[in-house]
Amino acid sequence: MCEMLYLRKNEPFMLAEVLPYALVLDRFGLTGFGWGVAWVKDGQMTHYRSELSLAEDRHGQIQLGDVEADACLFHLRRPSFLSTIAVRNTQPYLKDEAFAFGHNGYLADSTKWRDELKELLVGESDSEIGFVKYQGYLAAGYSRVDALKKTVDDTLGDGTANVIAMHKDGSAVATGRNHMNRLWQFRGLGFEGVVTEVHSPDGTLFQKFFPWMDGLKQITGAVEVASQPMVATNTD
Repeated sequence: MCEMLYLRKNEPFMLAEVLPYALVLDRFGLTGFGWGVAWVKDGQMTHYRSELSLAEDRHGQIQLGDVEADACLFHLRRPSFLSTIAVRNTQPYLKDEAFAFGHNGYLADSTKWRDELKELLVGESDSEIGFVKYQGYLAAGYSRVDALKKTVDDTLGDGTANVIAMHKDGSAVATGRNHMNRLWQFRGLGFEGVVTEVHSPDGTLFQKFFPWMDGLKQITGAVEVASQPMVATNTD
């Protein structure tokens, strides 16, 4: 479950500009049990997480509205197990301000790795195991795409996985392996990004709520997203 939204622009933008998009996902998606956002500005990354829903967290919205970003990653949570509701299990996860990691779905084979990775884990979610595996493969010298592919191959089992990993240069890698909530790449309003379809395969998200999202392309395998400098877009 969960919903995700990654956005990048060729000029800084305020989070207040894009929070309404995340609120659409929060209202119509399978969410409501925590949310978070990571953002990059001038190569520096930080994040905010809450166990409230985005709609409930008015203080967080106000606090973040004046934040300027070059890229951001929202994660809106509906956990597989309600016992894991806590800030420590809320995404995006952040590694040493180097990358942020968000997952939608269930990594069914994650339990096979929990004992081996227990010294590196903070919480109890299956997604955190994917996060730790990804950082391990990066440290071992894998490319971002290969690290993401191997992470999901190792942990997916018969589960589902959409993953977006945003790095401190603002670029991202993503994989879409959740047939119940497909992952889409898009451009529009000067942004390029990735979004889950709020568990509604009929296209309503783009037809009714986000008609400005153009060039839709479904993400299936592991791919680079926004790996190159963006070309300026005239939005007049």
